[in-house]
Amino acid sequence: MRPYGPLRGRDQELSAALAVIRRTRTHGASGVVLISGNAGVGKTALLSEICRQAAHMNIRIARSKCDEIEQAWPGAPMIGLLRTGADPLLTAAEFTELNALTAEPLLLVDRIAGHLARLADGRRLLIAVDDVQWADRVSRYALRALISRLIGVPVVWVLASR
Repeated sequence: MRPYGPLRGRDQELSAALAVIRRTRTHGASGVVLISGNAGVGKTALLSEICRQAAHMNIRIARSKCDEIEQAWPGAPMIGLLRTGADPLLTAAEFTELNALTAEPLLLVDRIAGHLARLADGRRLLIAVDDVQWADRVSRYALRALISRLIGVPVVWVLASR
């Protein structure tokens, strides 16, 4: 079986992304992977394969997608991703507490950063956000602030954008 799923022509990009994830898993380093390109070139497929491979490496994954048309609430892509999947990073009570802070982005980022740092202390994390070009102001701020604030914490950020 091929180690990289159904992608075609993306072996080099996938290998580079997986190298970042392996470095985080092995050495506890943080990392950022940016997938960029025009619409329809397979950014989402590559992001999905990176997440799939990371899950096999026992990395805990949180994934979200920004939406061009419907922005439900400021910060929704960032807060929502913490509550997604079979193993959400937030409990329902923690989610409610964070959701109440969307009008206060500084506090919101501080709480999310603290929470992610605590979680990453026990198990490596991968935070994946697709279609970042459509992120609302609060989500863009949160991404910038969290990535820089969590340098040195074993979190890999995988962002896909045009």
